[in-house]
Amino acid sequence: AKTGPFDPAVKIGDVAIVIFKDMITAAICGDLGPVPKIGEASIRVHESLQPACPDPCKRDASGFCSKVRNASVEQDVLYFVFPGSRFAAGELTLDNINTKLKERAFTLYNQLRGAS
Repeated sequence: AKTGPFDPAVKIGDVAIVIFKDMITAAICGDLGPVPKIGEASIRVHESLQPACPDPCKRDASGFCSKVRNASVEQDVLYFVFPGSRFAAGELTLDNINTKLKERAFTLYNQLRGAS
């Protein structure tokens, strides 16, 4: 059986666009699953693609949820991963990661759409 990502050009750290219904967000590829599968996303991506709802979690002083919840989206999610798009070591910081990620991911997505 073949192992690795669904596309051998995709590497951990590549940027992506994830779309669900009328919501769109940027992400960083942090895991490469089995060949025939794509589609697991972080809680942050999940929360970016869902309408806001009351938080069922008890959060600690750091804001981390102490209650695990299962709110999977089983279908109708589009993933666009851009091979070779990862950031250089040290380029991202806690202060700039959101801005730089959105800038790079949406630039690549708009080029893909022909809307650069």
